[in-house]
Amino acid sequence: MLSKYQYEVILIGAFTWGRGTLHYDCDVFYKKLNRVDYSEKVICCFGSGDRSFTQFCGAVDLFHDKVKERGATIVSQNLKIHLEPDTEEDIARCNLFSQEFKQLLVRTKAVTVSI
Repeated sequence: MLSKYQYEVILIGAFTWGRGTLHYDCDVFYKKLNRVDYSEKVICCFGSGDRSFTQFCGAVDLFHDKVKERGATIVSQNLKIHLEPDTEEDIARCNLFSQEFKQLLVRTKAVTVSI
């Protein structure tokens, strides 16, 4: 479980199961989020889903809403990808998300990144 004291910045990724729900493997982790106050944490969420369902990437939204409810600061837009990043646009969005996350780590002094 993500301890209140372990990390300053957290990245949560999940794929959406069926019609917008969490896969059972993620369900236990999701429920454990209720045990921790994330008011001093910065969290970014990402994941994949299937656009054929009305609730596209619902797992990403569930995690986003839960950690925000538990006090987290959400600084990056959620990254939602249809099935897998197989287009130039998807790959560019993934690269942008990772660059924003890297900058966030540097700003919070969670890590030092040399380029």
